[in-house]
Amino acid sequence: MKFQCEGLTVIYGDNGSGKSGYARILKKACCARGQDSQEIMPNVFDSEHGTPIATIKYKVGNNDRNWTLGQDDDNTISAIRVFDAHTANVHLDNKDNALVYTPFPVRCLEKLASLCDEVKKELSEEIKQIEEQTPKAISEPACRKETSVSKLMAKLDADTAPERVKALAELTQAEETRLIKLEADQADDPTHLAAKLRQSKKELDNYEIILNKLFTSISEDNSNKLRRLANERDTTFKAAEAASSEQFRNEPLPQIGSKVWKRLWDSARAFSEAEAYPKAPFPDANNVCVLCQQTLTKAASDRLRRFDDFVRGDTEKRANLARTTYDNELKKFKDAAMSCCADLRKIRKTMKNCQNDLKKIQKTTVLALLRYRQIRQYHTRESLINGC
Repeated sequence: MKFQCEGLTVIYGDNGSGKSGYARILKKACCARGQDSQEIMPNVFDSEHGTPIATIKYKVGNNDRNWTLGQDDDNTISAIRVFDAHTANVHLDNKDNALVYTPFPVRCLEKLASLCDEVKKELSEEIKQIEEQTPKAISEPACRKETSVSKLMAKLDADTAPERVKALAELTQAEETRLIKLEADQADDPTHLAAKLRQSKKELDNYEIILNKLFTSISEDNSNKLRRLANERDTTFKAAEAASSEQFRNEPLPQIGSKVWKRLWDSARAFSEAEAYPKAPFPDANNVCVLCQQTLTKAASDRLRRFDDFVRGDTEKRANLARTTYDNELKKFKDAAMSCCADLRKIRKTMKNCQNDLKKIQKTTVLALLRYRQIRQYHTRESLINGC
């Protein structure tokens, strides 16, 4: 029997012609699961049965090599894997010996989708930290644009000389004397006093909006609403997962409908509609698969259609709607956060002449922030537990 160096060699014949015998010889020479239990049988049609012999001739580069039945394993030829029905039974009959195969391109796409999400999350966290660390005096300078200070802050970067900043940040003795005189003159000016009071009112109105937003976010109604939406999200997600498990239990890979699979499916749809086949609906049976890039058989086309019907189905839509609704409400809740130290310092400065009211506001705000933190920690923990 001769195998071609290129292409595919097909071996066929009647029952008892020796096909399985050749397969057993290859399994002895190469690598196969469960081959120890298969004996090399003699010719069933010969009246006299002798000792089976077999020789395999092969090449490694330009060098000819031989393997004979019964000799020690050859590292080169044993690198070849042989798989047949008997080998498959080793996996199917032994429940503890699970066989899972995911094509390499699919694994790459899964890992890529997961890595993209991780990079996006890290970048978002880093951007948020940088924004929170940037003082408002830099991000929203109070000085006029035509001043030297404003021009310096607009171009402030890592290469800015500290001496330039220090020169503009410190007042000379003459400037301090003049500032004291100006403040004393303005204190007696009714116009200036009215403007100062209007500014204080504007600031207090803004603090009122911020505090009301915080108090609304921690109310019992909003807390119950968030819990209800979280429960709806989890319930619909489990329903969609159960539907996918039931619908696709006979597919080669039963994990259809999982979170990773959905990211893969969405990425495949986006690639098909944006670049591969922008004028064709997804999935399209008339084009090659955007994942494996092979012509779709009828079975593969039907499978993709079932996948698409599931994604567009009512159960999956309800799960997506519940998840989106919860995420939007949770974002509103998180947006209600305020910097306790920074904002309380500003309120204290604005209300320095109203100490009694200030103490009440401080106490109420601190308690509200503690309540806010408890609610946020609960939903953060729930998201981690449910993998959302």
